[in-house]
Amino acid sequence: MTTLVETRPFMKGDWLTQISSSLTASVRAAIELGAGEVARAQAVRRVSPATATIVDSSPVPTEFELRVHAVRTLFALMSSGRADPSSAALDTFQRTVDLLVREGGPTPQVGDTATGSVEIQWLVKGELVSALFAPSGELNIYAEDASGDVLLDIDFAQDADLEPMADSLRSRLAAMGSRASARLALTS
Repeated sequence: MTTLVETRPFMKGDWLTQISSSLTASVRAAIELGAGEVARAQAVRRVSPATATIVDSSPVPTEFELRVHAVRTLFALMSSGRADPSSAALDTFQRTVDLLVREGGPTPQVGDTATGSVEIQWLVKGELVSALFAPSGELNIYAEDASGDVLLDIDFAQDADLEPMADSLRSRLAAMGSRASARLALTS
């Protein structure tokens, strides 16, 4: 698989966070533009060949590829009308992706919920970690082991500090990623 990577350096801050934030800004802009303008908005955000280099990617997706996959999947759900998360839910989604998605981890599976919001699931050989985003921006983190025993079921307010639980969840996701024998195809 080959991937286009932007080579133009960012002037300040972490480039991965800025690209991820840029993709989230694209999702928000698409919401404001409406369904008829989504294709035009996507075309504006594409990396031009003049500022890109083709590189080979490894079989294990990079952190960047996993983050882009999560945001693109969210964008596809929103474009199709299957999900309509609130701005608060989008903010919490982005914070969660930034905190938990790491290279070598399992592929985040983003899906719609009955309330029109979204959920991210990481599933490897029966182990599950789930992040469910309420329209209010609240977050539920749920985890169970391969035998179905609940390991974690915690609700967080929209503006809660997620960093204290992030290290243990990143460790769990890294362990799950190391046991993955097959990976889901990333959204292209």
